[in-house]
Amino acid sequence: MPSGTRGWRILYHSRNLAGTDIAVSGFVATPASPPPPTGRHVIAWAHGTTGSSDSCAPSTDLRPVDGVEDGRALLAAGYAIVATDYEGLGTPGPHPYLVGASEARSVLDGMRAAHRLSGAGIGTAFIAFGHSQGGQAVLQAAQIARSYAPELTVLGVAAASPPTNMTALTAGVTRLDFGAAYLLAAAAGYSAAHPTALLSTILTDRGVAAASLNEQICNPQLVDRLTGVTAADLFLHDSRGTEPSPTDSTVSPHDRRVPPEDQPTADRWAEPGGVAADTVVNSARFQATPPTVPRRCQSRRK
Repeated sequence: MPSGTRGWRILYHSRNLAGTDIAVSGFVATPASPPPPTGRHVIAWAHGTTGSSDSCAPSTDLRPVDGVEDGRALLAAGYAIVATDYEGLGTPGPHPYLVGASEARSVLDGMRAAHRLSGAGIGTAFIAFGHSQGGQAVLQAAQIARSYAPELTVLGVAAASPPTNMTALTAGVTRLDFGAAYLLAAAAGYSAAHPTALLSTILTDRGVAAASLNEQICNPQLVDRLTGVTAADLFLHDSRGTEPSPTDSTVSPHDRRVPPEDQPTADRWAEPGGVAADTVVNSARFQATPPTVPRRCQSRRK
């Protein structure tokens, strides 16, 4: 941990999409100084794509704070960080990569666990901040928070490059020489959340072998191994329209069934990356320095 900070690795209860109790890992970092009487300002961090192997869980890093964007600066400014690994990363079971409802539950249950952590001084109000996969996670966490974790208060959401329009994103990814790795991981993530969606029904023999590899190595290594491999090499049919490959903005049909009353009330800020019908802040016009996002949302605490 950085000098002047404290850290905990945590293992906490969550629920998968079937409602089964599962263990999820993560970590908490705070300044070493005592918390103020009103409690610490808290960032719930959701990480970007690391891979689907247990070895890819950020909490297993020797310096996990360095994996949080501006993590050291946030701690130096007095903020606490609660960071989930997500379901199936570092804990038993497969990782439902890009399944927003699973990611959201991991974020919210991580906050619940951190609130109960003795000595951390973490309350129930927080700002959710995530990048890429984590951008999707925090947007979905804000969407389900009122029904799933009503005791928590989402003060705001900062989603950097969240994959929201999956149909458009998939079309673009297929034009990249490393895009097949991400398509495969997304299909495997869907199957992890929906076990009846068998990958063997949509993958070639090479695709089945690659799916097994996806469970054994992290994203950079998977991309390296599959660079130059096309979607047609891995999928029996067009991966953009064949379940369990993602075909809609929230990846899974289950994710789309969000109760109508669960519309986010927190302030949201998003960098360009596929967000539709939301406030998009162009980074050329708005400089997001470490304290900026908390300041933009801090007024909601009052």
